[in-house]
Amino acid sequence: MKRRDVLAGVGATALLGTAGCLGVAGLDEHEATPAGVDPEVRSSTGYSQVGIEELVIREQVDLPGLSEEVVVRNYLTEHDKGIDLGPLGRLRAAVFTVLTSPQISIAGRELNSDSRDGD
Repeated sequence: MKRRDVLAGVGATALLGTAGCLGVAGLDEHEATPAGVDPEVRSSTGYSQVGIEELVIREQVDLPGLSEEVVVRNYLTEHDKGIDLGPLGRLRAAVFTVLTSPQISIAGRELNSDSRDGD
């Protein structure tokens, strides 16, 4: 038997052995922290934070004989700036959003990272 075949078999066995245990290992749920702009900075620029929306992604991971749901919670924070048009009211003139997503690491590999490793 070749060494490479043995290592591949061990890796596959480890994956199958832990696939149903993602919840026990704490790998079945990942949550980001909502982010935005400091209130003092917002007020000095005229922007207002108008909402935080939770974006939930549920993904079913299925392997022969095993099934696990992985949940990832992202947050979208929206800010806007208006122009007062007097008797006509306020016109929404500018909008920006901040998206936060959790950094996920499984077996030492970053799955949601801004680092570039050439893969």
